[in-house]
Amino acid sequence: MVLTVMAESKSLDVIVGRNQRIRDVCERLSENGYIPRLCEGRRLLVYSVRREEYIASGRTFGQEGIYNGDILRIE
Repeated sequence: MVLTVMAESKSLDVIVGRNQRIRDVCERLSENGYIPRLCEGRRLLVYSVRREEYIASGRTFGQEGIYNGDILRIE
């Protein structure tokens, strides 16, 4: 599925699997310079724009009910 990930002033469309952990995808994007570096040991806050609530980054996209076209904001 395709999602839009926003962090600070950057926005990126990414293809992910429903069984991928949200934190793993965010870390990979950060490591490769697509989104700002994530702080080590800092809690990763991920906000679902469609659901209008924060979601658990340790769970998978499917477990959190994230669907194709959703927008996630990394804080």
